[in-house]
Amino acid sequence: MAQQLRTEGFDQFKGLKAGELFAMSLPFTPWELATTYPAMYIGKANRPRAEPYFEDILEGNTWDFFYLYNPRSLEEAPKLFVPTVQFEHFLRIVNALAGIRLTIPPGVPGSKFHLKFGEGCSPRPRFLGRSICESDFTNIRLKTPIHHDDDVGKGVSEAVIDDLVRKLHVLKFAKKEAKKEKNAKRREEANMRRLDGIRSVQRMLGLRPVAGVSARQVDIEQVIPHDRELDAVFAAVDIEVAEESHSVILEVGISILDTREVVNVPPGINAQNWSSLIEYHHLLVYETRFQRNYKYCHGCPDAFNFGTSETPRLGELTGRVRALLAQHTAAPASNPMQRNRTLILVGHDIAADLNYLQDIDVNPGQLPGFLGCADTKDMHQAWRSCPSGCNLGAVCGDLEIPTRNLHNAGNDAAYTLQAMLALAVRARID
Repeated sequence: MAQQLRTEGFDQFKGLKAGELFAMSLPFTPWELATTYPAMYIGKANRPRAEPYFEDILEGNTWDFFYLYNPRSLEEAPKLFVPTVQFEHFLRIVNALAGIRLTIPPGVPGSKFHLKFGEGCSPRPRFLGRSICESDFTNIRLKTPIHHDDDVGKGVSEAVIDDLVRKLHVLKFAKKEAKKEKNAKRREEANMRRLDGIRSVQRMLGLRPVAGVSARQVDIEQVIPHDRELDAVFAAVDIEVAEESHSVILEVGISILDTREVVNVPPGINAQNWSSLIEYHHLLVYETRFQRNYKYCHGCPDAFNFGTSETPRLGELTGRVRALLAQHTAAPASNPMQRNRTLILVGHDIAADLNYLQDIDVNPGQLPGFLGCADTKDMHQAWRSCPSGCNLGAVCGDLEIPTRNLHNAGNDAAYTLQAMLALAVRARID
């Protein structure tokens, strides 16, 4: 198939001499756009299969090159174009060789591959030469004629010349548009991930059914309407470090909710009934218990709102954190056949806290039953459809969760888990 396609001779361009014009209606593809097609228009799955053919785009393929000077900058090298029919033909060859289906994109992006010239008597591309290999291409470029008198656009309106210049710089605009589209797609994918995060938490709390089951109405004064997924334990983690040395861990806050506890308890307004089931912990490192941050945020390590702080020594901290995170999920030693329960770590912008856990030799991936994370910053951003996330205090304020003594690790972990529960409920009823 590919060999047969390569026999196409494009007789309509035979006999043209350098500097000659072709039919005004002929659509052209900018050569720059043709050669950057893989990076701009081929997805990650097909790109490795197609790129080798674009790297050898000049070898064994017939290209009739045309050139056009910029009437406002005649000293610049002219832009090169090929007939669109030849680029489409090349895509068919690649498809036959690679077993894929490349096409010129539809809509506005595709219009850049179908440029027409000569409107309003503006300059048109002139024939440069035919190439079937890289050496041909090099030779004909060296013989590019100087600009013709008609290439200056004399007597052509400024608006028409403006349009021509835009066509000559189509790649620059195409890259901008492609980047804009790529960023929009990336934002959409990120938002879908955030929405999936909310839905996953809702399924684990019995607020949303598993796939294939019809959703029932959620009533905050009634018990959960669906079976819980994964029999999960949520553990919110917040870590406060010294502001001048982030390797110095000052406090660790851990708040835990066993989803078995919510089965027979209606969530209530903002999941307040479920918040009363949370188990709260605050670990204040003994050696640095009097140290507090004050430059960038006002630390309050002695103001834990949810019980009594523990003061483990630094050498005991790792073991205590591991024990708290494993206490509800690790299979009992008396029954080695029993599986670990699912552990979900919760945080507000959790990436930093995961790094701090690693700093104290707590690897989340090695915790019994660890499956993944829930991030309340992402959950709130998805629920409110915000372009960016909010800090914990703002999220709690939006959810009407009263807060005191933020930047105490125990309090922040507590409010993070309360916010997760409220978001899961509000996103099902609002």
